[in-house]
This record gives sequence, structure tokens and C-alpha cells, in this order.
Amino acid sequence: MALSCHHTLRFYFWFAHAWNAAVWREVGGKMEEELITAFEVFQIVLESGSSLVDRLRDLAVQYGLTADELSEHWVAYAANGSRELTEGSCDEWSIKLAASKKGGVGKKHGQLSERKVYTKNDIAELFEDDLIGQYGALGDEDFSTQMQCGVKRSVEETTPPSSTHKVRVMENGATPTTPLSSRRHTVDNSGHNGLTPSTPAGSYAQRKNSGAVACSLNERDVPLSRGRGRRGEVKVGHYDSNLALTAPYHHVFQKISDKALALLEWAEELGRAICHTHGLPEPLPLSQPSLEPAVYVGRVVCDGEGHLNSSSVLLEGALQPGTLLSHRVRLEIPGSSGPYSLFPGQVVAVEGVNTFSGTLVPTTIYDQGMYPPLPKRPQDTIGGFSAVVAAGPFSTSDSLDTTPLNDIIAMVKREGPDILLLMGPFVDVNNSVVKTGSLPEDMTLQQFFSHRILQPLVDCVSSQRTQLLLMPSQRDAHHPFEVYPQPPFQTNTTRQDRGRVLLLPDPCTLSVNGVCIGATSTDILFHLSARTMFLGSSGDRMGRLAGHILKQQCYYPLVPPYRREEPHPQIKAEPGSKPRPPSEACEVNMDYIQAFEERRATLPTRPDLLLLPSDLKPFIKVLEGCVCVNPGHLTRKKTGGTFVKLVVPELPAKPDLSSDVAISVVHI
Repeated sequence: MALSCHHTLRFYFWFAHAWNAAVWREVGGKMEEELITAFEVFQIVLESGSSLVDRLRDLAVQYGLTADELSEHWVAYAANGSRELTEGSCDEWSIKLAASKKGGVGKKHGQLSERKVYTKNDIAELFEDDLIGQYGALGDEDFSTQMQCGVKRSVEETTPPSSTHKVRVMENGATPTTPLSSRRHTVDNSGHNGLTPSTPAGSYAQRKNSGAVACSLNERDVPLSRGRGRRGEVKVGHYDSNLALTAPYHHVFQKISDKALALLEWAEELGRAICHTHGLPEPLPLSQPSLEPAVYVGRVVCDGEGHLNSSSVLLEGALQPGTLLSHRVRLEIPGSSGPYSLFPGQVVAVEGVNTFSGTLVPTTIYDQGMYPPLPKRPQDTIGGFSAVVAAGPFSTSDSLDTTPLNDIIAMVKREGPDILLLMGPFVDVNNSVVKTGSLPEDMTLQQFFSHRILQPLVDCVSSQRTQLLLMPSQRDAHHPFEVYPQPPFQTNTTRQDRGRVLLLPDPCTLSVNGVCIGATSTDILFHLSARTMFLGSSGDRMGRLAGHILKQQCYYPLVPPYRREEPHPQIKAEPGSKPRPPSEACEVNMDYIQAFEERRATLPTRPDLLLLPSDLKPFIKVLEGCVCVNPGHLTRKKTGGTFVKLVVPELPAKPDLSSDVAISVVHI
């Protein structure tokens, strides 16, 4: 009898561990696929089955995060220090999470996930609990629930509910729970980077994917010659000349009250438009409580300096009469139905009960805003042009060799597009040579831009039928205006060249043969991805981010702008000028008067084509007739990146051109 019981226990022991391993292999395999997909969005390539993926999977389970959440946390962490994604950096990241996560990660239904941290003196208890649980000595609970007492977590605990999609951050600095795997890891030297995501090994000259198409719309291989219309010269100009920023302006001279008023007036105007679009009644002021559901409009703000989460969302309304103070109420996000995508500065309409305690309990949050009006078509026939679009840097990160730019010039001479649109940075402030001031031939930054970049481009288009469009960036070390909206370059070109060269501000909305094109060189997609709180199923992340720009009718709707912890690199000053001081605050220095009151950073219309270069993975998305494109950057650290080729055929004027435009994102 004793022998029979012994064999029975051995069988149960073997079966339990076999079942445990099978379940965990299934869960782990699914999580691995999700991690690879989630990090690929940020151009971070993970190798299936690598120890780095295992480490990331451990972190996801340890903190109760989904793959998308984990990738977003990494991007936000790595962007502050240009860190590479390795197992060593994962260990540092885990410590950072433990020190900064308020309330603890891994919350489940509003409760902290409490797990014991074992030491060498009581580690045996872990295996005893695991063995007892697998023998079925915990009662009639489901076996997957019993496994939570052992080494592995259940599927339910691994995937937290959507109501706790964004976890709160700990302040107590407590050590997190012990990782599921305590094995010794080897360091991964793949060189993957978070701020400028991973790049293939090797230099620019050794790249192997030159000419490969990363993504396309309507046609895989776009012949630029097919875009030439019968009207000859392509007409390029600002969509609305009254809103175009054509010259420098006095910035940082505004009063704080004027800036706040510009923001609040824009929020009130857009909020009322959202109510009109959704057929909502007249909104009430946030200072007025309500016993029945009512409609309120305002701007999403965070109650502190940290990241937005479900417990820190405030809604800011209009100014109180006779004061310069705006009224704020707390949004009780967990009690409302999702999905929601919220970020600081977003204008929303909320339907709910505004309690007397200063808390707004929403039943519906209209977080999607509204699309801008359709573009005006003064001509009967539009289109009939081809274009090449590229965003800097135009040299690798460790040198000022302009070979990538020369490759673009050679392609323009070979294929002859009607338009060459180049967006900065041209002299990248993050370039290692620029940081040290070791420019060739003792050139100044402006001289380098004029002789090594601008002059070859002007020489190229002067012998072609191509028009050159140049847009600056706040990362341009030679540009004296590090402010958004950013005035165009102030360069000296001959009268003959002025007809071929158009200097653009950042951002701008153009009209090209009746086709509306919006563009900004500022990486708003990356900034939004690091600051957006999303509750619900992940869905199309890139489409959601691009949709925020359209529906908020603003090229940079994030308020306050994206911030970084590390100081801006100190750049050697031009002769006779003051050195650019380090900036430890904002990645984007916003002038809210120019951006919102003067409408320099707003979308006057829904563009047919929206160009948003970003460190995120290049994409092409069609949103309500607007083709949103991330062309990527021409170089990525020490290797090549991507650019865009597009053709708009000559066609009768119509609201939606998305089915006629041929676009491809191509590796340089």
C-alpha cells in the first residue's frame, strides 16, 4: 500500500511539472512573439530565443506589463540617456523602475501584487509550496490558479486587465520581486539603442539593403518620371500665406499669462468644435458641479512632473472670471469605459457627473477630437508631380562625411523628380564631431552648411527641373532659432537660384499643384509615444499617434513638450556670437503665442499628405483620406536609413487622393 502511494505521488509529481512546463512554454512563446513585434515598432530588433528576449519576458511578468507597455517604458527610459538595449541595461532599467514606479507595478484590480522575496535561508519554502500546490493540496481550485503559489504565474496574472493597463509608479524605492529566472545572463552586444533605435552592424558603406522598399502604398516601385503633368512647371507655395512663418520673430518675450491665455482659448475653441461634431449640448464650465451627466471640455494635464497615469489625469478648463487662474478637476478614469488614449495637452470633451468634491466621473470621453476641414481645390485639375522626401541627419553620427546626401543628389540627377524636400537636421547637434567643434578646415557651422550641404544641392537643382525645399530642425546646430514654430533658414542665394529654392519653416502646410502637404521635422510621433496613456486593446499604435495630430489639428499638441533628463550637448559658438547654453528641460522649446494664437503650428486644413519623420519604424497610414507617412531618417547612427519617393498623377480635383497617390519608403 505504501509502495502504491509512493508511485502515485511520483506520477503526480511528474505530471504536474510536465503540465507546468507545457503551459509556460505556450505562454512564453506567445509573449516572445508579442515582445518582438512591440519592440520592432521602435526599430529595435530582437532575436527569437535569445537571452535578451528571456530577460524582457521576465521583466514583463515581474511587473505585470504587456509587451506594448514594456516597449513604451523602455523607450521613455532610454530616450533620457541614449541607452542601448542589452541585458546589462535591463538590470539598470529594472532598478530604475523599482525606484520610480509609484504604488508599484504589477497592480491587479487596484491591489498591489505582493510576492515574497526569497533568500538563501528560506528558498526551500518556494519549492515546498510549489510541490504541495501541484499535488492538489490547496483545495478544489483550478490547477492554473494553484500554480501562482509556485515559480510560474498564471496566464491571467501575466496579462493584467485593461483597467490597470497603465500602472502607477513606486516612490518608496522598494526592491521589486525576484525575477522568475535567476540564471546568470551573458551580455548581448547587438548594439540596440532606445533613443535612436537599433541599427544593423557595420558602417554606411557596408549596408546591404540599399534600394529595398520598406513599405509602400498603391505601388511597390514608384517611377518618378510618371508624375510629370502636362502643365509643365510645378507650382509650390504655402497653403495659407497669412499663416506662413516667413521671417524670424521675437520669442521668449511673452508674459506667462499671455501664453496661458493662448492655450486656453485654443482648447475652448477646439473643444466646442468637438461638441458640435459629436452633436453634444453646450458644455458647462468646469467650476459648475452637476448632479446629472453634463458635458465639459478642457485640456488634459498631469497632476505632477511624472508620466500620465489613470490616477494623475486632470482636466483644465477656461479661466475663472476676473482672474488668471483656470479651474481644474480630477478625471476618475478607472470608473469609465474605454478604450481611451490620453496625453498632456490633449483637448477633449467629457460627458459625466462633476461632483462637489472636484472629481469628474465620466461616462464617455471624446478623446479623438475632430479632423480639420477638407482642403480647398481652386483648380479643376490637381497633381501631376513627383517628389523625393528625406529627413536628416545627412551624415553618420560619428563624422560629417556627406556621402548619404551625395547619394540623394545622385539619385535626383538620375531620376529627375519635380520636388526635392529635405528636412533637418542638416548639421546635427548630436553629431560627435559637432559636439567637439572639430569641423574640417576650421569651418564654422554656418560655413559647413553653406559649402558642404547647400551649395551641392543648389548646383544639383540648377541643372535639373527639380525644385528644392529646405526645412530646418531644432537639432540644427547652425540655426540661431531653437524655437517651435521655427523660422526658415536665412541664407544668401542668387536671384537665379531663388526660383528653384524655397526655404520653409517648421512646421508648414504647402500647396503643390493643388495638393495639400503638411510637414514637420520635429519628432512628435516619438514624443507622443513616450507620453501617451492608453487604456484598452493596443490596436494600431502608429495610426493612433498620427491620428492625434490630425484630430487635435496641431503639428505639436503635446503640452508641456517632451522633456529629457540629460543636458543638451554644448556646441562651440560661432565667432562673435554667444554659445548655445545646455538645455536640461524641453526637447522642443514652444512659443505658444506663435503656435496657437498666430496659428503657426496648427493645421488649417486636412492635408492630402502628412509627413512626420520619426525615430519610430517607417510607415504609411491612410486616415480619413489623409496619407500619413513616416519617412524615417536618411541615416541611423552609423548606417543608412530611409527616404520617400512619391508620385501624384494629374487628376480631376476631388476630396480623397489616397487611392491615387503612389508612395514608397526606400532604404538609401
